[in-house]
Amino acid sequence: MTDDFEHWRGILRDIYGGRRWLLVGEVLVLLAGRARSLLDLGAEAVFMVGACRGTGEVPADLGEAVDLGFEHTAERGIMAGIRAASAALATLPPAVRERVEAFDPAGEARVIGVLHDDGRDLAGRRRWGASRPAWQALEDKIRILDLFREVGARLPPLRVVPGETDALLAAHRELAGEAGTVWAADDTEGWHGGAEGTWWVPDEAAARRRAEAVAGRFRTLRVTPFLEGVPCSVHGFVLPGGETVVLRPAELYVLRRADRSGFEYAGAGTTWDPPPAGRRELRDLARRLGRLLHARLGFRGAFVLDGVMTGEGFRPTELNPRLGASLAAMDVPIPLDLLHNALAEGIGADWRPRALEAALLARLDRQRGAVVRATPREAGEARAALRVEGLAVRRARTDAETHATAIYGPAPASGFVSVRFREGALPVGPSAAPVAAAVLRWLDAEWNLRLPGMPLTPAVEQARSA
Repeated sequence: MTDDFEHWRGILRDIYGGRRWLLVGEVLVLLAGRARSLLDLGAEAVFMVGACRGTGEVPADLGEAVDLGFEHTAERGIMAGIRAASAALATLPPAVRERVEAFDPAGEARVIGVLHDDGRDLAGRRRWGASRPAWQALEDKIRILDLFREVGARLPPLRVVPGETDALLAAHRELAGEAGTVWAADDTEGWHGGAEGTWWVPDEAAARRRAEAVAGRFRTLRVTPFLEGVPCSVHGFVLPGGETVVLRPAELYVLRRADRSGFEYAGAGTTWDPPPAGRRELRDLARRLGRLLHARLGFRGAFVLDGVMTGEGFRPTELNPRLGASLAAMDVPIPLDLLHNALAEGIGADWRPRALEAALLARLDRQRGAVVRATPREAGEARAALRVEGLAVRRARTDAETHATAIYGPAPASGFVSVRFREGALPVGPSAAPVAAAVLRWLDAEWNLRLPGMPLTPAVEQARSA
C-alpha cells in the first residue's frame, strides 16, 4: 500500500469505520471486494445479500453472506436480468430478514446497493449514498443530448425521432454512411447499457427490419451515422462543492456481431492510449459536464462519459450517472466505489480534489489493466490459464507463461465469463479490442459457449493524430 493515498484512506476510515454495513447486489460474489474494503477501513461488520451467488467463492472471513437463489435465462438479455434481480432484492424473504435483524438488532446498519439504488429503505434500514431520481434520469440517451450541447460537446450528426417505422426509415436514409447508422432507444423500458438498446443498422433492409421490431416499443430513438473509431469512456467524480476529479480514459471492448445486427459489450481496459489531443478533449468535456450536473441538479458522486474516439476527435454517445464497468480494470489503493457513495451522500471533508486527481492519474497511467467479459446462453463451470501472443490464444502450461485467467460460471443472465489480464500482459498504446475478440473466439470454441454474434470483430482504430 503506497502512502500517496493515506490522506484519503484516513477520510474513508472516518466515514466507514466502526459501523455495520448491509451490502446488497445482483451477484453475491461481486460484493466480496466491497466487503473487504469496508473491513479494511475499520467497519465493525458486514452482511452481504446477493440475488444469486455468481461465479467463485465468498471468503468466510468477510462475515455473513446469503444469496436469494435468483435464476434468469440469457435469452431475456442482460438488462432484463439486472432489473429482475434488483426487484428480487427490493423485499427480503422473511428468513433473510430474520438474519439481518440478528446481525443488526439496533437497526442502525447502513445499506449500500449497486448501480441504480433508488434510495428505498431495506428491512427498515436507510440506503446510503443512493442516486436521486433526477440523477438516474441522466441515463436516458435522448435526455442527455441537451446537456452535451450546453457544455460544447462535439456531437455527430443525429436525429431524434418518434418510435415509428416511417420516421426511423427517413432518419436512416438521411444519415447513413457506408456502414449505415446506429440507433439508440430512450428509457421507455427503463435504463439500459452493456450495448443493449443500441443497434447497428447497416443498410436499408436492416433498417426496415429494425424499425418494425422497435416501432411502438419506445417513445423516441436517436439515429446517428455509424462512427468508426475506438469506443471509450472516462470516469468523473463530482465532489460536494462541485469540483470534478477526472480519471484517465478507458477503452470499452464493444465488439461487432458477424451479422451486423448490433454490438456485444466485452469488457474494458486501460492499456489503450488515445491521441494526446483526444485524451485532453475527453477529460475536459467530462470536467465541464461534472460542473454543470452539480450546478443544475446538485449531482454528486461518480459518472461515466461514453463515446467514440474517431479520427476527428471524441464524439460522446451517453452519460451514465453511476460507476462504470471499466472500474474493474483499474487498480488504485483506495476503494473508488466507496468514495462514490461518500460523495453521493454529500459528505464534506478535506478531499483535496486536485491532489486526488493527480495521484489517481499517476497511478492509473503507470499500472494498466484489462478485463474481458461475455454472457453465454447457458451457465457452466470452467477455469483456464491463457497464453496470448499477438492474436494467438492457447492454454498456458505454467504460471510463468500465463497472461490471463479465464473463469466461467453462473450469473443472473444465466452464464458469465470473465478474463482478467495480468499487468504487463498487453502492449500499452494500441487498441486491445482485437485481443478481446480473439480470446472470446478461443473460449467460445473451447468451452462451447454459444456466444451470440460470433465471430465478434473489433472496432477499427483510426489514424492516431497528435
